[in-house]
Amino acid sequence: MQLLIGLLLGVLIGYLAYRGHALTRNGFLAAALVGGLVFGFGGLAWGVLMLLFFFSSSGLSRAFAMRKARLNEKFAKGSRRDEAQVLANGGLAALLALAHVLLA
Repeated sequence: MQLLIGLLLGVLIGYLAYRGHALTRNGFLAAALVGGLVFGFGGLAWGVLMLLFFFSSSGLSRAFAMRKARLNEKFAKGSRRDEAQVLANGGLAALLALAHVLLA
């Protein structure tokens, strides 16, 4: 049941981030999966840590948007996080949450 709730929360939060222009479509799908696994296997404490990281990094990206705009001229990714960025930042947390359940 916790995994189902985690996946639903992952989809909801990922969708809201997509609508808020923080994620690409593929980033939303990856975030829903990663967030769902972290919430589902790690529980509330793991999920809160994941959300704190996501909100703080998104907030910092927006706060330094002007500075980042100059860098975006050199790097074409833009300000929305894609699936590679989501997996690079949250994939290890999802794997550790799964290992925590399997090894506990």
